[in-house]
Amino acid sequence: MKKIITVVLMLIASQFNLKAQQRIIHWVHGFGANPSAWFPVVSATEIGATGYPARNVIGHNATYTKLENQQAINNLSDAGSALRMAVRDFLAPYGGIGSDRAKNSFVIAHSQGGLVSRWSGDISIPATVGNQAHFGGLVTFGTPHAGAKIATSRYDGTLDVFLNGACNDFAGGFLDSEIAQLANTITSKNYGRILNFFGIPDALQKTVSNVRNDICNLFFSKTTTSTPRTTEFLSQRVLGTLLGSGGTRSVIEDPILADYQLGAQRLNQLNAAPLQPIVRVNFYGKEPPEQSFLKSMHYILAPSQTLPAFEATDDKENGTLLLFGGLRASAENDAIAFEQHANSMSCNFLDFWCYARIDDWRNNLYDGARALKRAVTWMDNSNAQWLSLIGALTQTVTSTRICKCDAGAIPGTDPNRCASVNVRGGCRWVPEPVTTTTDEASDGIVTRSSAIAMPGAITLSPEQMEMAGSQHMQMRNDPNTRDKLNALFGGGIHFFFITP
Repeated sequence: MKKIITVVLMLIASQFNLKAQQRIIHWVHGFGANPSAWFPVVSATEIGATGYPARNVIGHNATYTKLENQQAINNLSDAGSALRMAVRDFLAPYGGIGSDRAKNSFVIAHSQGGLVSRWSGDISIPATVGNQAHFGGLVTFGTPHAGAKIATSRYDGTLDVFLNGACNDFAGGFLDSEIAQLANTITSKNYGRILNFFGIPDALQKTVSNVRNDICNLFFSKTTTSTPRTTEFLSQRVLGTLLGSGGTRSVIEDPILADYQLGAQRLNQLNAAPLQPIVRVNFYGKEPPEQSFLKSMHYILAPSQTLPAFEATDDKENGTLLLFGGLRASAENDAIAFEQHANSMSCNFLDFWCYARIDDWRNNLYDGARALKRAVTWMDNSNAQWLSLIGALTQTVTSTRICKCDAGAIPGTDPNRCASVNVRGGCRWVPEPVTTTTDEASDGIVTRSSAIAMPGAITLSPEQMEMAGSQHMQMRNDPNTRDKLNALFGGGIHFFFITP
């Protein structure tokens, strides 16, 4: 027994001896991002911040955007190999892969970075280095270990439908209402009589509508090859920022995204791979579901890493929420005003031009009202649609059977009873669809169940894993991040991560 205790004490002593050195932390970014994604937190970890003491660490802002031979990253396997080489090169001055210093280092990864790190640690281990470890711990924030439904939505076309609606119904609704009002203004003026004679107002509306449809179709419509015809601008500036943090590549066309679909071959391969002896921890964000879409949109305009350390607080999204709410209220009020104006329009006595054209003027205003209502409807449905795209809201339609009878008939309680009361009126045992809605917590991109599905992760309580209020990109730099890292470095998660 004494020998066992002695061995344990020696192991603990050696662990703390290693920690007396500067520990190496590899900070790994997510999809579409770059090494700057973790920068405020990396800096705070090294020099300290409010409520967050400096740690005895060396930070490595790792990336995996190119293979060693400068070939592009085409899949999860490529990314895992690239990350392993990046870590290998960084560790060279510290003893290299397989050294005690390497085994004592660990990875803190966001989103896709967690999957790439797992591939790097569990699969991308060349035989020439004899299975030598290049890190001993892995901590993931918002990683889709079981796949990301948003990736599936990108390939099955449902994301295109959502974005097309944003273009045609939301943006197009405001545009169409302005054009309808302009057409009404033109035709109601004296000079409008001449313009109207040549059909210019109607031609203007049709031209604008056609241009809008062409733009929306160009950006979002699917081709026969099921590949979205998404432009570089849309890919890089909009969805790229949404899913990652605004990278320099056309990320929606990035083939690596295919490996994060639900049930993707390489993802399944990763989840079935033998596990190397790495201490694994996963954290997940849980934002208010009613704000999922808007909070995600906010970080298109203000990525979390542009803020000081741990200041991506919930109140930062208030401006976006108020803007969206203001747009909705404005559209709804303007639609009512358009209809009231149309209903109150009248002509002066003997103004035959007015009598001839008043229906057209009214219709222009009604068109504007309908366009604004279309925008309002899209806004009202956008959050539920987004939750469906990311897998946080699922609807299952099943069929049951009920007894439906004509007026005056007595419904039965079972098929036989239903048939037997036909003497009192027509009764039929008919199918009836039943829709069941299932909600799941998410960070606005990745669901809770996927974020905690890392094979081999140590068992933690929901309170230890959950980051209440943290959106997917916000979690890289918010107060929850600070609290989780304090717990991690302070020994509240696992002794391996204790860092003075």
